[in-house]
Amino acid sequence: MPSLQAYQFRMPAGFAGDLQRAEAAIIEPQQIDAAAPPLAFGVPVKLVSGKIQPINSASDGVTSVYGVNLRPYPIQGNGTDPLGTSTPPTSGVTDILKQGYVNIALGGNAAAAKGGRVYVRTANASAGKPLGGFEAAPEYAVTAGSNTGNGTVGSISGGALPVSGSYGIKFTSATAFTVTAPDGASLPPGVVGTPYANPQINFTITAGGTAFVANDSFTIGQNLIVLPARWYFTGPADAYGITELAVNP
Repeated sequence: MPSLQAYQFRMPAGFAGDLQRAEAAIIEPQQIDAAAPPLAFGVPVKLVSGKIQPINSASDGVTSVYGVNLRPYPIQGNGTDPLGTSTPPTSGVTDILKQGYVNIALGGNAAAAKGGRVYVRTANASAGKPLGGFEAAPEYAVTAGSNTGNGTVGSISGGALPVSGSYGIKFTSATAFTVTAPDGASLPPGVVGTPYANPQINFTITAGGTAFVANDSFTIGQNLIVLPARWYFTGPADAYGITELAVNP
């Protein structure tokens, strides 16, 4: 007789690095760099001198991401790992997903959403936020110049059209400032005390006890790169933090 269980919660999605929807996949075999191998399946990787390495440096940008490290397809495991363990080889050949769908382990504090933008950590790693891990929201770091004014930058968030890189803020007076995008383009100017809202970034500069002067400055850097919109989550993560990622070149 058929089994008629009722599932009250979402079933586990699978393991990080599992290929999904095989009919849509484009997979390449690539040589692992034994001096710097990826340490997990289901992570973004870069191609350096013809060999695969993990994304693991603040100098890694969007164009560094070559694909996602897969469990061996169609085997999906090496036959010796305990259940749920992910141990990639440290030399030889690995499978890289260039296009298709793959399960990944979601890091960070933000929940993945269907169609949501995908971020990869390149700096300021911590527990649950490993370098090279996938996350669902940006994270910013503010650096002040040699300023006269002692005001602060806060309430930073990504806009609807986020881009990777650092934003430059330069004061033209005690209350007015210019904003330069990561690609060097000039964004609309802003005013101290007024929320700055832009499709790329949002923030508020609050005045301190000492007023800003012309040429005071801030840099808003990012601890994660944002992948193109054609990379997206197909839904939220399960209870184990696993979700499906769409990969498109």
